[in-house]
This record gives sequence, structure tokens and C-alpha cells, in this order.
Amino acid sequence: MRPNDADSPRARDPVLLLLSGGVDSTTLLADLSRQGHPVIAVTFDYGQRHAVEVLAAKKFAQRYAVAEHLIVHLDLQLGGASTLLAAALPVATFDGPLPSGPVDTYVPARNLTFIGHAAGLAEARRIRRIIVGFNADDATNYWDCSAEFVERVNATVQLGGGNAAQVEAPYLQMTKAEVAARARHLGVDLTETVSCYAPIDGVACGRCLSCRLGGSELSR
Repeated sequence: MRPNDADSPRARDPVLLLLSGGVDSTTLLADLSRQGHPVIAVTFDYGQRHAVEVLAAKKFAQRYAVAEHLIVHLDLQLGGASTLLAAALPVATFDGPLPSGPVDTYVPARNLTFIGHAAGLAEARRIRRIIVGFNADDATNYWDCSAEFVERVNATVQLGGGNAAQVEAPYLQMTKAEVAARARHLGVDLTETVSCYAPIDGVACGRCLSCRLGGSELSR
């Protein structure tokens, strides 16, 4: 996704963006707005312990004057399957090497659920593109952020025929640090994004996986 994409005929097409309020999706929102896309932003409130990210999503949706901001409330009923859904469970912190596999903050099939819902919204509104903020670092620990996942979920969505949307992950080959650099280039105020999994009084913990990967600027 490059600044000169604004000259593309697709630049005026509406897009559906999964907006969490974190660094990745907020940077995408800035990118899409710069390209001239009418953006339908979709934010999921699914009982996450860092629900403050929903407030951040609202703020950025207003700032970038999205065409519409939908907040979808989901009860995943997954109990303690993820520390993101169980406030009584501590979120893992890392002072040394970072993990390269499943982690406690994985929410079973979360992105599959989100994209499935988004695909229905897109089909109903005849929107042809669904944009998600996956990056290379996410794919290390979450199978539902990987290139293979995007490829396979697209194959499934395309079964919907002519009105089916295409799922795109423009930052999939970028690290979180590279996405943050892109955000600064676009003038995004990263101090207002929320990517930390366990913020304390609105301040990033600095030690969870997301913070360690550079996904939260609030700790700086």
C-alpha cells in the first residue's frame, strides 16, 4: 500500500476495515484515508480485557471521518481459553527471548469469526474489499494472522460468488516496528493507539508480547 495508490481507479471504492484501535489497524486507516477510500470501519467488542481499545477505535474513526463505524458486540463464550478473555488470569510477560508458537493471548478462531462477520457485512453492502491489519510478527504466534490463513479464508469467502469480498492484509510482510514507522510517516499519533494486552490505568504494561514487539507506543 503506497501513497501513489490514491491515483488508482480503486481509490474511490468503499472498503471495509477491521479497526481495533491498535497500531496496525489505525495505521491502515490513515493509509486508506490518504488514498481517498470511503472507509466502513468495524470494531469488535468481544469481552476483551483491553476493551479500552474500543474507545481508541472510536476516537480514530472520528478523527479520520470514516463513512460509518460499526461496533459489533460478540459473546464468544470461550471462558478461560484465552487470558484476553479472563481478567482473573495474568497475561504472560517477557523479559527475555520472545516465544515462537502459540501464546496465552490467543483467542480460539477469533479472526476467523471476525472475518466471517465482516464478509457478511461486505456482501450485504456490496463492498468488494475487506482490509485487515495482520503483520509478520503476528503470524509467528497466531495462526489466524498468517499468509496461509488469509489465502484459505479468501478461498472460502469467494464461494459466495460475484458479490464476495476479497480479504487483504497489506502489512503482512511488515514487522510491527515497520508498521509503527509507517504510522509516524503518516502522522498517526501512536500514543493514542492501544495494542497492549494488559494496560494499567490506560498505560501500556511494556512487558506483554504486543508491547515487546513494539506494538504499543504508550509505554515510551
